[in-house]
Parts: sequence; C-alpha cells; structure tokens
Amino acid sequence: MKFGECRITVRKPSLVVQTAKAFCKMRIAAIRNQTYPENSHSDTSSVLAWLERVVGLQAFGAFAVCTTTKKEVQRMRATDIAAKAADLVGGDREQQHGKKVDNFGRIATVWNAWLAVRRDPSAPLDAHDVGILMVLMKAARTQSGSHNMDDYVDMAGYAACSGEVAQAAV
Repeated sequence: MKFGECRITVRKPSLVVQTAKAFCKMRIAAIRNQTYPENSHSDTSSVLAWLERVVGLQAFGAFAVCTTTKKEVQRMRATDIAAKAADLVGGDREQQHGKKVDNFGRIATVWNAWLAVRRDPSAPLDAHDVGILMVLMKAARTQSGSHNMDDYVDMAGYAACSGEVAQAAV
C-alpha cells in the first residue's frame, strides 16, 4: 500500500461498511489537502482509529488498514481487536460522549424520527438512509458530554457521502 492509502476488506458486506469506506476515502483526501483544522486528525493513522471508534467498523465484519508509512501494517488478530474494544469501552468516554444510556437514548430518538418521516417508512434501509442515520448519530452526540469539534466534521463528512450515495441511486 502507498502512504495514506486506505484498504477495507469486507467479510460481510453491509451498507454501513460501504458508507464507511466512502467516508474513509474522503477523510484521507481531506488530510492530504490539509483541509482539517489543527485540532482534528492530522495523519492517516488516525483515520483507522476514527473508523474503529465512531463507525465501529470491526463490529460490521470489516477489517480496515490505513498506513502512515510505506511499510505494510500488520493485520490485527481477533484478540487484539477485542482488547482494543475493551480499552475503548472501559475507558473514560463519559466526559466526551456523556452517559452511555443517555447518549444511546438520544441516538435512538433521532433515528426513530428519521425512520418515521422518510419517504417510504416501510421500505428496507438503503445506503442513503445509513448515511443520514450516521449524521443524526453525530448530531445527537453534540448534546451529550463535552464539546467535540470532531462531531461537526464527521457530520459534514457523512452528509457529503450521503449526497454522493443519493446521486448514484438516481
């Protein structure tokens, strides 16, 4: 792989993974073009951390590798992935995201609202819906925990990806 390249190998394709893959490419392009503010992610290694933290890509059966050098990055074993997840879940994330039950409750509220007002509420979710749901998740997160500018950057990214996905469907 080349510097800053992102590769996602999908074991169980899902709409979330497709959206995450598009967002990963967009985020790396923004990093290369230096369009992120100084307090945001400054290198491609943080894209992997972001994907694991925010999108939970591992939970959807995908494996992502983003490099910051020209050397190939070693694949994580299942035990490494589980240990990293335990560190994240067991860490002090309440300050940043608020209490889990409150944060998840807010997300459920805005997701249920979207599911009720979309054009065909009975239709199965599609890639565009996933992008919108991710925007709504980040919007809900702005109402818990401390101010996190990354929530706004992520919302813009998900919205941009959703727009691209919607155009492809037309």
